[in-house]
Amino acid sequence: MASDIQPGLLRKMTVRSVFEKLQQNGPFSRADLTRETGISAPTVSKVVAELIEQGLVEETDVSENLLGRPGKRLRIAKQGSRVVGVTIGQFFSGVTTAAIDGEVDVHRAFSFPTPSNYQTFVELLADCVKKIQETEGFRLLGVGVCVPGLISRQSQIVVHSELAPFLVGRSLSADLSNLAGIQVATRPQGQSLAMAERLFGHARWLRDFVMVDMADGPTLGIYSDGDLIAGRNGLAGQISPPAMLNSDDSGKRQVTTDSDFLAAVCERIGRHMSLDQLWQECQSGAIRLEDELELACHSMAKVVASAINLLNPATLFVHSRILAFEPSLLSRIADLARSQALDASFGSCQLLAASVSVQTAAMAAITDSLTQSLGPRLS
Repeated sequence: MASDIQPGLLRKMTVRSVFEKLQQNGPFSRADLTRETGISAPTVSKVVAELIEQGLVEETDVSENLLGRPGKRLRIAKQGSRVVGVTIGQFFSGVTTAAIDGEVDVHRAFSFPTPSNYQTFVELLADCVKKIQETEGFRLLGVGVCVPGLISRQSQIVVHSELAPFLVGRSLSADLSNLAGIQVATRPQGQSLAMAERLFGHARWLRDFVMVDMADGPTLGIYSDGDLIAGRNGLAGQISPPAMLNSDDSGKRQVTTDSDFLAAVCERIGRHMSLDQLWQECQSGAIRLEDELELACHSMAKVVASAINLLNPATLFVHSRILAFEPSLLSRIADLARSQALDASFGSCQLLAASVSVQTAAMAAITDSLTQSLGPRLS
């Protein structure tokens, strides 16, 4: 019986299959790829040439035998190509470059106060991207934006953002792409962090896990059987309206997210600062944070327990910069969550701190978009 798959579609599926194999397990030789994918050697050679031409893959010399000639290996591009990642914070936003394997170049970065005006924000981002294009000697493949909020998959319009309300009702991907003249992919932060953990972090070989992002929301990124669960309109992940999480039965404000934590500390000391500044003052002993950390621990435990009860994950990652303020905080959260979760669900769940940042999450957003543009996945 003849296949219903058109030759052009099958070729796209083959290209994606080879690229994803290099992402997950590379570097490989062409012969390795033939064995690993089951695709014929001539087809692998053609696909590799196409991926090299697009700047997604590069060839490198790797010597397996010191007495012999170096063997040619193929890997995800690290030298000639770059992507740009955009992070959006309540007070500061950043633009960073990286290789498409997620390795961030800290020497090529811009940071600026987050404006409240949308047009000003988009123009600032476009200027940063153009400066990178003009001054750097590599091929820029695209821009990924990690949005602290939710984005409609159909319209690509931001429909919710507590930290950056000026984005709501806007299509940042379309507007920035038009100004900068480059492919732009916007993804919700919770989902982007889950993508990053699977592409670049400790979930690289996991097919089922949950990412809890405590920076804003809080929100979830959920992988099931190797696929990101985004919901019908791409809006899956918001655990609860923030107003429901930010007070307990007595009306006392809770510290559930990074922004709650920072706001609580700033209110107590009577001045504004960034989390980086707070970290420095905490390390120097200028500020003590026991009360705010205790509140954060209890509030975050409720979210973790809810996610475990609802989704029954084998692995749950927690992304929060608050964890860096106290080495034992994750263990304390786990102890509190254990008392609020189902024994069977909690007992089978591994709780880990996220190994990725919002910067790598932004890189994951554009890397995922570039991967999807190659074609559908070969099942």
